[in-house]
Amino acid sequence: MIWKRFLLALGLMSYTLSFIERVHLLNETLPLTIQDGWYKEKLPGDMLGFFFNSGKYLVCDTKEKQEPKSWLRTDFIEFNGAKRVFIYIGYTIGKCKSNSKYCKEQFKLYTAQTNKSASSPKPPNGFEEIALANPKNLKDGVPDEKDVIVLNATIKAKMGGFYLALLDQGVCLTLYSIKLVYYVCPERGKYLDLIKFPKTISPAEDIVGSQGQEVHGFCSDSNAKNTTELLGVCTTKGVWKVNSDVRCLCKPGYGYLPTPKAHCAECGHGQYKNSLNNSKCKRCPNGSYSFGRNTMCVCHPGLFRMNKNKYDEPCYALPSGPKSINTTTWNRSSILVSWIPSRDKALAFTVECFMCKNDKDKKCVEPCNSKTIFHPGKSDLKRQVLVSGLKSGSRFKFLVFGVKRLNQKVQKSEWKYSVTFGNTKEG
Repeated sequence: MIWKRFLLALGLMSYTLSFIERVHLLNETLPLTIQDGWYKEKLPGDMLGFFFNSGKYLVCDTKEKQEPKSWLRTDFIEFNGAKRVFIYIGYTIGKCKSNSKYCKEQFKLYTAQTNKSASSPKPPNGFEEIALANPKNLKDGVPDEKDVIVLNATIKAKMGGFYLALLDQGVCLTLYSIKLVYYVCPERGKYLDLIKFPKTISPAEDIVGSQGQEVHGFCSDSNAKNTTELLGVCTTKGVWKVNSDVRCLCKPGYGYLPTPKAHCAECGHGQYKNSLNNSKCKRCPNGSYSFGRNTMCVCHPGLFRMNKNKYDEPCYALPSGPKSINTTTWNRSSILVSWIPSRDKALAFTVECFMCKNDKDKKCVEPCNSKTIFHPGKSDLKRQVLVSGLKSGSRFKFLVFGVKRLNQKVQKSEWKYSVTFGNTKEG
């Protein structure tokens, strides 16, 4: 008979805190549920050997005239795919009196591996010793539950299953619990935010490349992409070990969110993410909106940024032309163009001159001739410019552009300006 239990509460806590999953092949604690069902063997005579009482196995043949020897053997226990089984036996041992000739303060643990179809072995035939329980500093008197000691041992799977056996040679022993556990690396482990590895039974040894240890994973989110081969190593204690460069990254247009479970969420309206990484979506900078499946932010019409490829920079409007622009006829060949200066010291102005066909012409598309002179210059102006070398008795159109650094990044056809007209005197 085999007892197999999954302690769900303990398993969930373990997964949440340490990302380790344990499977119990046997989980016997007080009171033991086996109800005196294990095989027992002792030497002929009056000794009791192992016996079952009040939910515990006990043995205490310390007053015999010959050295006691008795065995307690479990039923067959299947490995169920486990490669290494961890054994935890809770027990107490009574301290020997000085006049007890055959009393001992230790016992031995044995195991025999076989297949289920084979006949049950009787110890010691086919059994090998795997652990010695030899506690120190035992206290006087009869030990109880608060004095329980735990013996740890392990078995590597070689066949379909195994038996355990305890050898008594004069010990006063009480068996309180026996737990047989193997570890499983869970489907997801610590630090594996967007990587999913299949549930894997822990290997017998922590050697890279051994069977069941190096495992290929995959991205847990369809909107994530891996940049390296997704290899993880499942250790004997059910912990995934993964190099720091092994990871899945959220695609452009998708931001990383850690809860309720790690995933890549599509960037919302007015948000963007333009690179392959596990950062959150960002809000579009001022003056821009998300575009191209939320992988970038482009400027609203009429707005511009200094570097059109830097999507994290805000967009600005170009400066307007000057206010209250006027022209004053200076003489037969000169016109003074003036305006109210700006309080913005970073703002300058540029002027362009066009000749009109007549006083009714508003388009005035013909540029002023090459002999036209602008004083103090055609650009970097603050409040006025004197335009000379003009044809007498003619009408002219002047465009005055507001100019900042941003203008240099934008085609001139997009620049803003103020317009005014002026006439030269008759010759």
